Amino acid sequence: MHSFKSLVPLNSKEKDGRVSPDKSPVFIDYLTLLISNINDHATYLMWVNNHLKSFGLTISKRRAAIPIGYDIAYQICTVSDENDVCGSIKYSVKLSRFLFELTGRGCSMAEKYDSFTWIRSIVFQNNVKIKRIDLAVDDYTGLFKIEKVDRAHSRGNCNSITGRRPMKRNVGNKKQGRTRYIGGPTAYKQACIYEKAKQLGINHEEFIDWVRAEVRFNSNSRDLIPKEILDYKTDYFFSAYPKLFHSLVNSAKYYPPVFRESLEYAANLGRSAMYSRHQYGRINQALVNVVGEKEAIKLLTRPGKSKN
Repeated sequence: MHSFKSLVPLNSKEKDGRVSPDKSPVFIDYLTLLISNINDHATYLMWVNNHLKSFGLTISKRRAAIPIGYDIAYQICTVSDENDVCGSIKYSVKLSRFLFELTGRGCSMAEKYDSFTWIRSIVFQNNVKIKRIDLAVDDYTGLFKIEKVDRAHSRGNCNSITGRRPMKRNVGNKKQGRTRYIGGPTAYKQACIYEKAKQLGINHEEFIDWVRAEVRFNSNSRDLIPKEILDYKTDYFFSAYPKLFHSLVNSAKYYPPVFRESLEYAANLGRSAMYSRHQYGRINQALVNVVGEKEAIKLLTRPGKSKN
């Protein structure tokens, strides 16, 4: 984890105090688009795939789970690794429409290599609707803790303008990480605040207080997600629960996507190494005793390979 000290985070504010749109502390962590009136799905898939490749993604040959009402579904993965799933694309022959999904990893790739330029170009088309979008902010300082969320909810700081208090659901524990959901699962907006460091098993003192706060917007029959949300992420994130997120938005800093992805990658790699040591540590040591360290490394490791 010490290697991350060289990745210096950039501040979210410019010299004049204004927040730069490209350096907003709020980032997109999940996105689902509904694209209607597509009759020639094969041609459209090729067109989408060509643009996905511009920021390191591709439509895989692997099938994804097919939801009710859809006929075909493919995974979206990185060009370099078919196992690195970043979303999916699904098509309904009867309804002539696509359901296009990018996970947090896919959104990071779009932000890093394309700044969501292509995503913006299709979102503002008349036949495209945003079905769901998750806006998130990371806090590594320990300022925004779960206890603060609990106090804010009990004091009414999450109430709607009508004074109605939204439901709150508590999940997890202090050891493995706690999560707080504010708002119903089918509501137009729902806050999700969770202890990301504990979720990933990070014990490094610099990141041990890592908490991620998300606002999940879901389009329904009554409320549609405005397309301008892509350009005004900070405003929509803050306005969802202004009293709850006031201190977080004011103190949050911009972190480039490579920082976030590298941190999660290192955490997952360390967790996999600990699992391997726990499960196979003794037999690995026995192998080292028999054939030596260099030969044991050759026997136990292999280079990664993509089927693409």
